[in-house]
Amino acid sequence: YLILFGFYILSKLFSPEIEIEHISPYSWSLDDSFTNKTLTFHYINKEKANKSAYEYMKSKGETALKEYKSRIKSNN
Repeated sequence: YLILFGFYILSKLFSPEIEIEHISPYSWSLDDSFTNKTLTFHYINKEKANKSAYEYMKSKGETALKEYKSRIKSNN
C-alpha cells in the first residue's frame, strides 16, 4: 500500500494539487528555511491556514493529534 500511495504522490508532485507549505506559518515565524517547509495537498494547506502543524492536528481531534505525535516520535 505504501508503494502505491508513494507512486500516487509522485504522480501528483508537479501538479497544482501539491504545494510547498510552511510547518510554522511564515506570517508569525518569519522562518522561510528549508527545515520549515514540507509538501502537502492544496486542500490541506488551505485548511491549515495560519496554524502551526501541531495546532492544525489538534483541531482535527484527539485521535489525529495522538497519531501525529506518534509519527513525530518515530521519526526521531
